[in-house]
Amino acid sequence: MSEKHDHDDHEHHILPVSLYVKVFVGLIILTGLTVLTSMFDFGIMNIVIAMGIAILKSCLVVFFFMQLKFDELGNKVTFSAAFAFLAIFILLTSSDLFFRRKFEPVKVEESANQGETDQNKLRIATPELIAKGKQIFQVQCVSCHGPDGFGDGPAAAALNPKPRNYHTGVWRFGGTPTRIFHTITVGSPGTGMASYSNLSVEDRYALAHYVRTFNDHNPSDTPEDLKAAGLTGDKKAVIAEEKPIPIEMAMEKIEQPDQVMIPMGVSAMHPDSQGAKIYGQKCVTCHGMNGVGAQVPMNEGQYPRVSPMTKSWTGLQADWVNSQNAFVSLVSNHFPGSSLAGVADLTKDEWSQIYSYAKELTQAK
Repeated sequence: MSEKHDHDDHEHHILPVSLYVKVFVGLIILTGLTVLTSMFDFGIMNIVIAMGIAILKSCLVVFFFMQLKFDELGNKVTFSAAFAFLAIFILLTSSDLFFRRKFEPVKVEESANQGETDQNKLRIATPELIAKGKQIFQVQCVSCHGPDGFGDGPAAAALNPKPRNYHTGVWRFGGTPTRIFHTITVGSPGTGMASYSNLSVEDRYALAHYVRTFNDHNPSDTPEDLKAAGLTGDKKAVIAEEKPIPIEMAMEKIEQPDQVMIPMGVSAMHPDSQGAKIYGQKCVTCHGMNGVGAQVPMNEGQYPRVSPMTKSWTGLQADWVNSQNAFVSLVSNHFPGSSLAGVADLTKDEWSQIYSYAKELTQAK
C-alpha cells in the first residue's frame, strides 16, 4: 500500500553538507562575537547589539536547520509577522529608552555625613561627658535600668535576665570605659540589651562614663583593653562615624504606622499627679490620653493585624467606677476574654492613686 502526503506540492529539500558546515561555522563566529561584545560597554547600544546578534543566530537556525526557507508560504508569513511585532515592540520601548528625561543623582557632601572622633580623648571622663551621658541615659536607658541605675525600670519586669544593676560593680564584658563602650555598641547577646550603634561615638562614651558613676570602684583601661579597642601606639585613635540626619528630616522620610490618634484639643488632666504618671506608664497605650480610647494593634489568630478600639471612659457607668476593689480586681485580671496582661505590680498607695485618677477621667466633660 502506498502512502500519500497531505500536500502533494510540498517537497523535501536535502541540503548539502557543505551548507550545514557553513551555517555551523557562522553560528560559532556569532557566539564568539557575543562573548567579545559582552566585555565592552556600548552604553544604550548594548541591547541593540545583543538583540541583533541573537536574531542573526536564530535566523540561521530557523531558515536552514529547520528549513523554513524552503517551507510553505503560510509558515513564512507567520514567522515574518512575529519579527514584525518584535520590531514594533522594540520601537515603542526605544522611544522611552532613548528619549527619557535624565535626572542627575543627588550628591551628598561627604563632610556633611562623615566625621572622625578621637577615642583617646573620649575614653577619659570629664564633667561635660558625664553630664551629657546622664541626659542620654534618661532618654535611652531608664525604661530598663531605672532612673538610678538599679535595673528596676518599668520594662525590667518583663525581661529575663534582668537589666544590669550598675551599683553592684559586676560587669559581664568588663567595666572599663572601652569595654562598656563596646557593649553599648554591639549589645549583650542573650539579653534585652540591644545595640546602640546608632548613637555617635561621643554619646556612647558619655553613656559609658555616666553608668560608671553609680559605683565607686571602677577598673581603668588596661593595655589589653586598649589593644582590643585598637588604641595602641602614638597615633590619634580616630574612628570614622556617620552623622545622623536631623530629626525633622527623618520624621518627613519615615512612615509611622499604627499610631495612637489623640483627638485635637485633648490635654492630659493633672499631668503632675502620681495617678496620672501611673496611668501614663500602664494605661495610656491602650486607653488613650484622658481615657478617650485608642486603637490597640494586636497579633492574634488567623488575622494578625486586628486593631480593636477601646471604649471611652468619659461618662462611663460601670461597677468599678464606684468601687476600688472592683477596679483593682478588673485591672489585675484584665477584661474577660482579652489577651492583654493584667497589672499586678502596684502598691496599695499606687492602686488608690490610679483609681482616683481613673474615676476622675470618667467624670470629665
